Amino acid sequence: DLRFAVRRYITAFQPDIFIQVETDFWPNWLALLQKQGIATMLVNGRISEKSFAAYQRFAFFFSPHVLFV
Repeated sequence: DLRFAVRRYITAFQPDIFIQVETDFWPNWLALLQKQGIATMLVNGRISEKSFAAYQRFAFFFSPHVLFV
């Protein structure tokens, strides 16, 4: 999740949509995709109650790139 590597990938491939599988969140990916206006989709995004509680404790770190519903 190195910012320069993510930027290089996005520039090279110019995706219209980013489909993320599982719940491994990469903040730089999400931030740069959002900045470029590239839609993101989470597939198979199951998360345990324990992990959800941990993510909520660090919501300040993930927001505004990740929205828990």
